Amino acid sequence: MNIEKANILYIDDEQENLLLFEFAFQKHYNIYLAGNADEAIELLERNNNMQIIISDQRMPGMTGIEFFEVVSERLPDTIRILLTAYTDPQYIIDAINRGKVYHYLNKPYDISYLKNILDKAIETFHLKNLNTILLNDLKKKNEELVANERKFRNVFNYSNDGIVIINYDGVFYDANQRFIERNGLTKEQLFKMNIYDLLGPSQAQKIKLMQPELMEKNELLFELAIERPNGTEYFEANARLIDFEEKEAVLLITRNITDRKTAELNVLQAMSNAEEKERTRIARELHDGLGPTLSVVKLYLNEVEQLKVESEKIDTIQKSVEILDEAIKILEEISNNISPHILTNFGLSAAIESFCNKLRMKNMVKIHLNLIEKTRFNETIEITLYRIAIELIHNSLKHAKAENIYIQLLQNENILELAYKDDGIGFDLNVVKENKKGMGLTNIGNRIKLLNGEFDVITSKENGLQVKIIILIK
Repeated sequence: MNIEKANILYIDDEQENLLLFEFAFQKHYNIYLAGNADEAIELLERNNNMQIIISDQRMPGMTGIEFFEVVSERLPDTIRILLTAYTDPQYIIDAINRGKVYHYLNKPYDISYLKNILDKAIETFHLKNLNTILLNDLKKKNEELVANERKFRNVFNYSNDGIVIINYDGVFYDANQRFIERNGLTKEQLFKMNIYDLLGPSQAQKIKLMQPELMEKNELLFELAIERPNGTEYFEANARLIDFEEKEAVLLITRNITDRKTAELNVLQAMSNAEEKERTRIARELHDGLGPTLSVVKLYLNEVEQLKVESEKIDTIQKSVEILDEAIKILEEISNNISPHILTNFGLSAAIESFCNKLRMKNMVKIHLNLIEKTRFNETIEITLYRIAIELIHNSLKHAKAENIYIQLLQNENILELAYKDDGIGFDLNVVKENKKGMGLTNIGNRIKLLNGEFDVITSKENGLQVKIIILIK
């Protein structure tokens, strides 16, 4: 099934912000731009089919909150997101009370985080629309009983979301086929059960604790984690108080978000694995490199007390000092591997070149560099790309048996590109992924994803490795 892109209107009086937003999100959504509230209103008069409207708070003429106050009357179902560089609590209160804002975000925003917010907002928009359709069908039931029952059943039974109607105690009034199939039961079996029997103790308790809030607000959006024989499934649920066959009831629409949740958990796990791997490496270097050296110093110093000849004492102390000097150098090398001072003081290109020069001195491999000179980038970008470059070089030396390595660092306006290539033995990318031996590449991909960048790998047996990383920079 082809899903149309969501329409998003972004309002900001700074042209640079408009262009950056359009560049970052135009491949994911249909982007509309406006420089102020008046332009936005004119645009909405021509096209009011907007799922999401994002507005800066501080604008000439009409503020973001004032604009949302107007929009909420004309387009009540549109999701509204407010951006501001200020953290005055009164803005938040006004945004919620007057503008009916879905989410409040400080500037400058993180593109990856905003992308996640937009995807959730789009899901919420569609979920609310489906909920509205169902509610409208139910309200018209008395007037057009037969026709509306048919319409309701079409939406109810053929929806990809699991839909149930229950009373306040969790007893089933109705359930669509999707919900029944998802739980592996027949309708007769389901109606002999309580919804809390399906949820498990922890999630059942969670639902019960939310009942007072649902009674107060009439509608709630929340997540559920259901334990299945094959693992945990995650659902986004929308609960709404309704009248069903002259009885008070709860309409519950559940959408499976396991893939999205699994992807989020995989990113977190990959980051945790990378951090743990780095901790293990540092601990090993401290234990193997610094530990024995300091142990020798301790032996020498213990021996000083037992020596009778003054010259022997002086000689032993002098040897201890020399070994301590060596320990300091080892510690400097370990510290430099953790956070190279060249990277901190002189930037990414200088750090990569310095590391490669050390390898050249040892005649380990021929390295060909084409790097930007004297250009600094965001600290996170520099550290991430440096670590990735070092990791790729280590892999080429350890596994690929490469004789030549080619590294390019290029900038074209606000696009930063790191290209890496070796002439090693390469590998079968599909086999590596299937055997779960490609966690290094997965970790690199996740780190680039967190920078809202793109990561591409080309390799095959006997044809070496090519890696291209593209990052949007301000």
